[in-house]
Amino acid sequence: MEKKKDALAALRAYADKKPSRSEGAEEAARLTGRLYGAEGTARGRGALALARRPALLALLAAALVLTAALLFAFFYGGGQKEPMYFEDSSIYTETIEDIGQFQQENGLSLSLFEGDFLGSKYTAVRYIEDGRLLYVRQTAAALTEEGPDTITLSICISEGRFPGFNVFTQLDQTMQVGGIEAAYGQDSVDENTFYAKFTAGGFAYCLKLVTFGDAQALESYIAQLL
Repeated sequence: MEKKKDALAALRAYADKKPSRSEGAEEAARLTGRLYGAEGTARGRGALALARRPALLALLAAALVLTAALLFAFFYGGGQKEPMYFEDSSIYTETIEDIGQFQQENGLSLSLFEGDFLGSKYTAVRYIEDGRLLYVRQTAAALTEEGPDTITLSICISEGRFPGFNVFTQLDQTMQVGGIEAAYGQDSVDENTFYAKFTAGGFAYCLKLVTFGDAQALESYIAQLL
């Protein structure tokens, strides 16, 4: 009887302390054991388990939400897809007779070589399946003190990988021209051939230059487009 009185006094003292939920549950289990013996201890442990259940449920819910988020990101995430490769057999070329009218009809404002260039010709490359405009190409020549330069400029209108463009993904040098960075490189076989790629006005410009000059000549041609 005295033990129960002591336990009841301890319970009152414990209630006055206002312990935390987890500490309170453990203390309640101990005091219940003192009051009611082994059966009370079992009841106290049951109360402790009930007190811990909300925390366990919260952890489980958080784990489920995290798993769902990871699965969603894996299957529907915004990871970049590999650009579509257009085979030679899937594209066709059309001659552009009037480049000004062509740009107006297609809502374009492209930077092209103008002025003292000889024999400028323009072509449009489209996707056979839907007629989508893939890129516009200009070929021209220029007379310099060192000799004639041959220029092939391709302006990518649609995103994708096109036949003959692989060389522009392997350029290992850069230069700053007119506030933009251009990647460039020299042909491994023909030292008179240079390649450059840069972005301007939202389009990728791919330039092939055959010249008797050097990389400075390439820089000069890029500057004319900016």
